[in-house]
Amino acid sequence: MNREEAIDWLRLKGVNAWKRDWSVGESIGIQAGRPLESRGGINAYENVFYLYPDLKGSWIFLDCNAMRQKPIIEPPSYPNLESALQAVWDALKQLKSESTSRRGEQSVTNPATA
Repeated sequence: MNREEAIDWLRLKGVNAWKRDWSVGESIGIQAGRPLESRGGINAYENVFYLYPDLKGSWIFLDCNAMRQKPIIEPPSYPNLESALQAVWDALKQLKSESTSRRGEQSVTNPATA
């Protein structure tokens, strides 16, 4: 699986995902929270996940909110993109579950926007 296929897989599941090329390389951005006000064409979210490859070919899962809370903790690494995607999907489902519990609702289609 390559980056474009991973983004397509997430989008098929109803998750907002995009290509991002920046200091960590060719990464995948994943909306993990509600949208905030956008300014100047830049979209902002309560939380964002990133998947990016390291120099060994593994994939790193960066949860921006977790890094703000515990910046010393090294983000988890996965041997391939498929296992990193599964970790992202599990984290999105956990966010959905927590959000649903707080709101008392039964279901939300997209765990990222819950």
